[in-house]
Amino acid sequence: MDKNDINRGRSALISQINNVLCFFGKLDCITKTRLLISYCYSLYGCVIWDITNVHVEQVCSAWRTGVRRVWGLPFNTHNLLIPFISNRLPLYDEIRKRMLSFIQNCLLLSESDLVSFVTRHAVWFGRMSSPLGRNAFHCCRQFDVHLDHLLDVTPNFVYNFF
Repeated sequence: MDKNDINRGRSALISQINNVLCFFGKLDCITKTRLLISYCYSLYGCVIWDITNVHVEQVCSAWRTGVRRVWGLPFNTHNLLIPFISNRLPLYDEIRKRMLSFIQNCLLLSESDLVSFVTRHAVWFGRMSSPLGRNAFHCCRQFDVHLDHLLDVTPNFVYNFF
């Protein structure tokens, strides 16, 4: 199921990138990059993807390819340069940031006790058997942040961290 949703997100991203390049191809690279970020960076629904799914990397690859196309860079331009060129976090880190923010908002800001309970259970008790818990654990391990920080700090912790 995640594979289909992730591939749908990848297809939407590629389509949006192609539209920006088709309609605004004659503009300078900086303006095209801003348009790319404005129109193609939404990644609607990425907060519920299983971040450990191998297909997430295909979405990130499509983004990097789009940035290369905007700037007219060769296809073998190193991946580490793309975030600097686009002045954005690497897309994988952006997805992680959004996911951690989503989890934190469900835990701290949700008015629904059910949403808060299910999220808390998934993160602290479900761990690796729950996609939400697995995502939280993966992100915290990646950024060397303890899971308790999702509960103990202000809701802006994730955005301040990045």
